[in-house]
Amino acid sequence: MSRTRAILNFLVLGLLSATLAYAASTEPATAQTGTTLVQNRAKPDLLLNVQGGRPLATPASRGATTAHWSIEPASEAGYLRLRNVGTGFHLHAEGGRLQAGAIQPDWLSAQWGLEYVEGNTDARIKNRATGGYLHNADGPLVVGPAAADALASVWKLVPVGAPAREVLPAPPRGGCGGRWHWKDGRYVCMRSCPPGYHPVGGVCYKNCPPGFHPKGNACVKHCPAGFHPVGNTCVKNKPACPVGQHLSKGHCCPNGKNWSNALKKCV
Repeated sequence: MSRTRAILNFLVLGLLSATLAYAASTEPATAQTGTTLVQNRAKPDLLLNVQGGRPLATPASRGATTAHWSIEPASEAGYLRLRNVGTGFHLHAEGGRLQAGAIQPDWLSAQWGLEYVEGNTDARIKNRATGGYLHNADGPLVVGPAAADALASVWKLVPVGAPAREVLPAPPRGGCGGRWHWKDGRYVCMRSCPPGYHPVGGVCYKNCPPGFHPKGNACVKHCPAGFHPVGNTCVKNKPACPVGQHLSKGHCCPNGKNWSNALKKCV
């Protein structure tokens, strides 16, 4: 009897293990933390994503990992790399053409700088090697020249998991001695903002989640001194060089000289 019971227990445990393994394999993948959505300013329904190995700006699910990007600091302060979570590919412009794929560590074409738009956290994404901007002004997503006022070259960096912030219409002009609060599809004049909201000018906006603080009507990540937020990641600021010097590989060198990693000095 004891031997029969032992065999039965072994079979039950084996069946349970197989069932759990199958359940795990069929459970949908969850998004990784610390990743970012890159949303087009001109057309907010378009997200930077990778499909068929190609970088695109198209409508995509906010939960799709092919539309999630990991921000990786590059070797020089002020630059970063964009790695697609779903494919593992990096965004780059090797040969002057926008691509997603494997890169070499020293490729400047896989490094990007952010030029922030005054007054908010949206940014233009500039390729270090080509000097071109990521944009879709002419339809397809490319890297190339773009006018400074072209909203198609401006991108919002949204932490994955953050709720989509409602774009509010302009509040009425005057007529409210307190704060305008958007409720049930219309503005309501209130003496002060309700709990869970904070004022920006004369309008109430939802409070930011822990680890973030308001900047205008957006939420940005807390970063230590010398760093700035890029989505869910803090990136080191570019150093400011004095007059007569320029930035070379993260170091300030006299004009006409460049930093040598081998010699550890400007030559």
